[in-house]
Amino acid sequence: MRKLSKALAVILALIMVFGAFSAYAESDTEIINLEVSSGDDIAEKFNKAADKARYSDGSKTYKIIVPKGVYYVSTQIRLYSNTTVDFTGSTIIHSNADHFMLRLGRKGADWDDYDGGKGRPGYSGFSNIHIIGGTFDGGGKQAELMRFGHSRNISITGAHFRNVKNTHFVEIGACSGVEVTDCTFSDFAGDYNYSRNSEALQFDALADSHFSGYKPNQDETPCENVRVENCVFKNLQRGLGTHSGVVNTYFNNMVYKNNYFENITGYAIVGTNYINSTISGNTVKNSGSGIIFRTCDISHTNVYASKYRSSYRSKYPKLNSRICWNTIYVTSGYKVKYRNNAYGIQLLGEKLSKKVGNMPAGDNRIGGVTVNNNKVTMYCTGFGIYVKGAMENSIFNNYVSLMMVQKGSYSKGVGIRLRASCNNYVGTNTVNNITQRGYDKGLCGMILYHGSNNNNIYKNKILRAKYDGIQVDDSSNKNRLSYNSIGNSGRCGIALIKSKKTYMVGNYVANSKKYGIYASLSKKKAVGSDKGNRVLKSGKLNRSWKKKKKSKKKKKSNKKKK
Repeated sequence: MRKLSKALAVILALIMVFGAFSAYAESDTEIINLEVSSGDDIAEKFNKAADKARYSDGSKTYKIIVPKGVYYVSTQIRLYSNTTVDFTGSTIIHSNADHFMLRLGRKGADWDDYDGGKGRPGYSGFSNIHIIGGTFDGGGKQAELMRFGHSRNISITGAHFRNVKNTHFVEIGACSGVEVTDCTFSDFAGDYNYSRNSEALQFDALADSHFSGYKPNQDETPCENVRVENCVFKNLQRGLGTHSGVVNTYFNNMVYKNNYFENITGYAIVGTNYINSTISGNTVKNSGSGIIFRTCDISHTNVYASKYRSSYRSKYPKLNSRICWNTIYVTSGYKVKYRNNAYGIQLLGEKLSKKVGNMPAGDNRIGGVTVNNNKVTMYCTGFGIYVKGAMENSIFNNYVSLMMVQKGSYSKGVGIRLRASCNNYVGTNTVNNITQRGYDKGLCGMILYHGSNNNNIYKNKILRAKYDGIQVDDSSNKNRLSYNSIGNSGRCGIALIKSKKTYMVGNYVANSKKYGIYASLSKKKAVGSDKGNRVLKSGKLNRSWKKKKKSKKKKKSNKKKK
């Protein structure tokens, strides 16, 4: 009994301590119930309440509660450190396109004039800011709903952003520790043909050329430690991510997980200069492209040299990132046709000997990325998985279907395609159901093209390719094709075109319409090793080695000239 009494005494003491702590923590938060009525312009009253945090010494936090109703913002609302705002049940409509609806701090006093006009660097701005619930309506205007910069520890939970024209809905630059969860981004109100990339949720580096409002310190700080999870992106021009970057500046630990995308004109997700990042468990339906992961851009306009540090890379970066367990259905785009090539998943890098556009010279090929267990279905001409300028990546256990592919030009309509990519592992993938309307000789299961050397192509299954199952073209250095299964190809099971030293071991080819294994060079020069390959029921010949054409000499005429 004495032991029991002592135990009860300890428990009661703990309850009293934690109860006191809880009461203390609760008293440290000032609750502000905003006194507004539905239909009001809330900017003035909201900013008056938020200003309490601006003048606080940081010893307590503030929670602003906006009552249920429909409200308007004609100027701009602002937030400061240690503030939570609960918008649950309210709709906030933006009624002035001269500026974005919500920002951190006052543009002049808190940024432009801060520290004698130097501004705030890195992540040293406002922190501990949390937004809960609410519907934020852009009113069809070309102005962002929220923009945050130079800050840390920001969360947005359960909010709905909609009806914005020709720009991002929410843009976050130079922020560390960001969580966007259970939110919805919907109903782009602008021109779906608009040339600018308008991701609904954009993460950026604070660079002078494209992120305003948090000057003068545009120090190119990227975002880090970001999580976007369980969000919905619907009826948009672009979905989520980062379309621009600074060479040698990397976004660290960007996690996009279990999000849903539907009806997207362009890409669902884009990651530019991401390291230690994960894109997983996302579902993409009816999108012009799925996931783009890159260290450069095709137009050479959106990745550029730094103003503050060296932009030269002597060797490609190892990004240590993963794209996995995503389900992607690609169409020609929502509302209008996507103006670029369609990809399920794209890895893109490049090595330049001189500056091209905004991109400086250097080795910015993409390396250290794992692409695995994704399911990609292409309902338009394009590439299931496209890998360009890529070194030492792993692509395995993916399932790619090319369905109802429309007639296109050569090399379009490929399950997995490597271009100028070396030392990659491509294994245990399946490319299936390759059908189309019309004839297109580029419709292949897999292509290694234009200097794609020393790749390990292992145990892939290629079924019903309209043209070649696996094609190696203009890639002449030690590609190894081993234990792949290829069935029912329209031309060849394996085709080697201008590609010496291809090692083929233990491949199984069946029912190729023309040739099982075909090489366009002499037999001795075409294959480095050809062991244990099996070819069944494939045209008249299992293997065809193209011979040099004999020159035809003109026969001398015996007829005498008259």
